[in-house]
Amino acid sequence: VYYGQFLNGLKHGLGVELAYNDEIKYKGEFNDGRKTGKFYVEKPTEKYIGYLENGLYQGEGRLTTPDYVY
Repeated sequence: VYYGQFLNGLKHGLGVELAYNDEIKYKGEFNDGRKTGKFYVEKPTEKYIGYLENGLYQGEGRLTTPDYVY
């Protein structure tokens, strides 16, 4: 599920993408349909604030994990 801006039918600009099966939330700057820019990523086992390049952690960012994982 995606909520946000589009350009020419592609995710572009600020948006939120929810991947329910993987329980992942991406909130940030999409570019031509790709997760590229500054993002907040929330997963069951970690949280990340920083930059993504084509959906991968890239450059400066902060990754935190809980002391325990279920």
